[in-house]
Amino acid sequence: MNLHPGGGQAHLRAGINSLPGETQAMVMPDGIAKGLQIVLQERRLWRPRLQVQCWRPDGKKNKVCLNGGTCCARALIAKEPDFKAQRSHLEEEVELTSYLVHFFPKYHCELNFIEYYWGAAKLYACQICSYTI
Repeated sequence: MNLHPGGGQAHLRAGINSLPGETQAMVMPDGIAKGLQIVLQERRLWRPRLQVQCWRPDGKKNKVCLNGGTCCARALIAKEPDFKAQRSHLEEEVELTSYLVHFFPKYHCELNFIEYYWGAAKLYACQICSYTI
């Protein structure tokens, strides 16, 4: 999410504000997506001079703060229960048809079934075949 409303951010579905327990819209009445500042102000978590995200001394984003920190706006929103529990739209749509979705990490060969299959096929070929014509 951006710090301020609008921009190129995606429109999020409504969440649950943890303080009053009410539904919180993530889009303003005019259709523009709310920014982090507005969402955190509505949840009474906004502090003056709060940054969007923490930065390391080498100029890269500090992703460690997202694991339970309260130092930046993204860390604060990541701690909220409704943001933690939110599944993707694809998962929800597929589960409505009584199927299950299991996502694998991108390009991770150890979690891809076909890699095990081809490994077993290569082992079998090495053990059985003499490779002579």
